[in-house]
Formats: sequence, C-alpha cells, structure tokens
Amino acid sequence: MPSPVVLSASSVNTYLRCQQQWYFAYVMNVKSPPNVALLVGIAAHTAIETNMVQKITTKVDLPVTDVLDAFSTAYDEQVPDLEDDKEDPGKGKDSGVDIVRLYHTAVAPPIQPVLVEKQIQFAVNDIPFSTVLDLVEERTDPIMQDQHNIVRELKTTKSTPDRAKYALQLTGQAIGLQHETGTEQVDAVVDVLVRTKIPKHVAIQAGDLAKPPAIATFANIVEQVHTSIMAGNFIPTGVTNRACSWCGYINICPAYKAFAK
Repeated sequence: MPSPVVLSASSVNTYLRCQQQWYFAYVMNVKSPPNVALLVGIAAHTAIETNMVQKITTKVDLPVTDVLDAFSTAYDEQVPDLEDDKEDPGKGKDSGVDIVRLYHTAVAPPIQPVLVEKQIQFAVNDIPFSTVLDLVEERTDPIMQDQHNIVRELKTTKSTPDRAKYALQLTGQAIGLQHETGTEQVDAVVDVLVRTKIPKHVAIQAGDLAKPPAIATFANIVEQVHTSIMAGNFIPTGVTNRACSWCGYINICPAYKAFAK
C-alpha cells in the first residue's frame, strides 16, 4: 500500500461500508458509473456554488433563472456518462430543477458566504486528511453581538435524511475550518434537499459535531481505518450489509459473484 494515504470523509465512509469497494475505488482507481441521483447532486452543487461564489463580493443573489441555467448545463454535460438506471434522467432533471429553485428562494437569501468549495488538507494524528468546505457562512449573534462561522453542507436525496450519514463529513469540515481560520467557534448545518413530489428543505442542526467529543471520536475512527488500510485489509463486507445492492463494482467483484447474487 503506497504511503501516505490521504483520507477523506467519503473514503472513510466507503471503507466502513465495504473494504473491497474502497480497494476498487482508491487502489485500483476504477471509476464507478454515475447514476441519476449522483448527477442531480453534482449539478445542484454546481448551480448553488455559481450563486454563492459571486455573492461573497456582491452580497446579492443571482436571478433564479441564472442559477437554474447553471444546473441544467451541468446536468446535461454529465448525461452522456450515465449508464442504465431505474430512475428516468428527464424526471430526475425536473426534480433537480425543483430543489435548486427551492434552495435559491427559501434558503439562500439570508446566507452571506465567506468561503465556497474550499479544499483543505490537515493531519489527524499524523494521518493526512482532505476535506472540502461546501459553504461557510459568517453570522453575528444578535444577543451576544459576536461573530461565528457556520459550516453548511449541501445534500440531495430522495428519502428521509439520516443525520448519522453526515457525521464524519461535518466533523472533518469543522476541523478543517478551524485549521484554516484559527477559530474554534464553529457551528454546522446540513441543508438537505429532498426530491419528493413536493420538494422539501430539511435543515439538520449539527453543532455538536464540531465539539471536542465528536472530534475525538472522529480522530479515533480515522486512525483505525488508516491502520486497517495500511495492513492490507480489504474484506468484502458489502455482501453482508446489502451495500452490493447499489454498488457500481459488482461486475468485477468476486465476492458479489460468489455470495450476493
């Protein structure tokens, strides 16, 4: 195993889900084919980033038509890479337009960003760790009259949001922001855009994930995963926890062919 291995919340979650899946993705560098849900998520991030980057200086949101155009362009560029999917690409795009419009009209207006899509690398117990800050908002407490930073993570989903899924990512982002700015006063929010018939925005408050107990747990998980990777442990755990049901590597996975079919 080459060293150093630079971990991220995504790679750690992948390893915890299925070690064999991690091996295919991060050692063999096999690209998993995208699905409609992934296309919607990427295009939504692109559209919202387009607005928030310029808002750092202008302090004004773009017209909603500009943001929706950015979503459509980003989505259409990826469609040729799409493989067979149970979800119709056209309907997926329509649902993506709906959630981006919802975010732009209901969520974006009060946000004043100070950082957008900022990549940061730091060390966790001497282990390189990389994170990307989707959005950092600076807010003034109306009572205490002090400023604090809020890490805002954007997620798109078709199902009920699960706070636990975002824990490692948010804690890693909080540490990254502390590393970048030198401040420890950090809050965290997950903005979940749910692609239901009537689109929904669910704001999950997660300030506790930026506190010392969560940071200590985060560091312990990262260290254990790194130790296991360096020992060459790549057990196909997906065959027992149903991760195979949506894995993009089943066509090349011996464990899936032997056990999960």
